[in-house]
Amino acid sequence: MDKARAYRSAIEVQDACNLSGVMFAFCEAMEVVREETRDRGEQDRRNHPIVILFLAKLVEMVPDCEDLTTFGVALDLAKSQANGTGVTR
Repeated sequence: MDKARAYRSAIEVQDACNLSGVMFAFCEAMEVVREETRDRGEQDRRNHPIVILFLAKLVEMVPDCEDLTTFGVALDLAKSQANGTGVTR
């Protein structure tokens, strides 16, 4: 993905409703972010406009992720699946 397209993508996803589409676009745009911040480090990546726009959209799409109870339940479920105990909701 070229630089201009990555920035346009970060703007365009603000109207998106498909979580997986946003995630795939974010992964592609991160190539540009990595290239632009190659010599500046992780903090610059985290504060990059493309990252901020994509993450803001993702939080908007999954608002319960900010709730610590919801996060804790999700983390416990993920851990049980990761170690094969198979506990589900």
